[in-house]
Amino acid sequence: MMRRTLWALALLGSAILLATGGHAAAADITFENTAGMTPMSPFFDNTDVPLDTPFASSRLGTQLQLSHGVSFSSDADYVALVNLGSGHATSGGAGIGGVTAANILKYHSAVIITFTMPGDPTIPAVTDSVSIRGDNFPNSSGSATMEAFDVNGALLASVTVPDTAGFTLSISTANIHSVRITQTLSDIAFDDLHVNALSRAVNVAPIADAGPDQGVFVGDVVSLDGSLSSDPDIDPLTFSWTLARPDGSTAVLTGDTTASPTFTADVPGTYTATLTVADSFGATASDSVDVSAITSTQSVDALILRALNLIGAMPREQVTTRGNQNALQNFLTQTLDALHRGDVEHARDKLAKSINRIDGCALRGRPDGDGDQRDWVTDCAAQAAVYPLLTNAFGALAP
Repeated sequence: MMRRTLWALALLGSAILLATGGHAAAADITFENTAGMTPMSPFFDNTDVPLDTPFASSRLGTQLQLSHGVSFSSDADYVALVNLGSGHATSGGAGIGGVTAANILKYHSAVIITFTMPGDPTIPAVTDSVSIRGDNFPNSSGSATMEAFDVNGALLASVTVPDTAGFTLSISTANIHSVRITQTLSDIAFDDLHVNALSRAVNVAPIADAGPDQGVFVGDVVSLDGSLSSDPDIDPLTFSWTLARPDGSTAVLTGDTTASPTFTADVPGTYTATLTVADSFGATASDSVDVSAITSTQSVDALILRALNLIGAMPREQVTTRGNQNALQNFLTQTLDALHRGDVEHARDKLAKSINRIDGCALRGRPDGDGDQRDWVTDCAAQAAVYPLLTNAFGALAP
């Protein structure tokens, strides 16, 4: 009786958990009692692998991919789940074997195990350790080999052991995306697969968010907020801020490596704070925020400043999009910058463009709809709070 590759499909100890971000827990798989799977019998080499039925399958391929991040293939796109009995198996009685392209059980055919993120088979995953045991019936003239490959198919490591009862093939190295198991004789079975924690094979860069533009008076303490920065892989982030100051300013950031640093605006002008976030793999992203500071005696600036802050505080349902909300703030920031440079004509142009995006309710009784003149503030009450501030400022700038 030829021996076969043991792959009992039960989960022992810690099962692989569904990934909530970029990582999934380690797994011990003994290949017993897997839903929808029935080990084939007999288990002899050169036996036809039965077709799937509506109720059971002996062909193990991607059944554990979505839930556990592990898939199996051979010369066929699956391996055979076989009933080896407790005499062969190291755990339970089920196992697997390689399969030829003609769907014949052939233990000499390579067995390939590939890792993806549980919950999303489209995301390749890697681990730093894989091990599997051979069965309990040795053949002293044979051996087995495990090779580990990265996501690009490059060989990372390999190990070969002689065929002894219950031997273990084990590789520990970073970035294992798949392993390939072969044998010199067509008689070895395997069991007790262990896979260390899975993580994304390709790191995704973080997203930096330095917060909305602000307007303040000279002497105010400015609080920056990068807490909405995020990482698609749920990797921890580090924060680094820099500050570009207007001429004459000696402002410095306090807490420049935190999510929420502060500084005091000590002269009128525009301060630009740039946030750079980095994940644990070194990928970075940056975002900037402009802070416009005026003196309390600058009445036009004060009106625009109030409008700028009101627009920045508007909830999502009061604006068309976050991008349009930012664009409206940018118009006002550019207006203030032009005033500080003494360019009144440019300031009036930017201010007029701002008013054009919030005037529907005041002029026509409702927010302007789709089209080039669409209002970016879509709530009449919100428009009413900002419109008189900007029109009064525009009037004060009349030639």
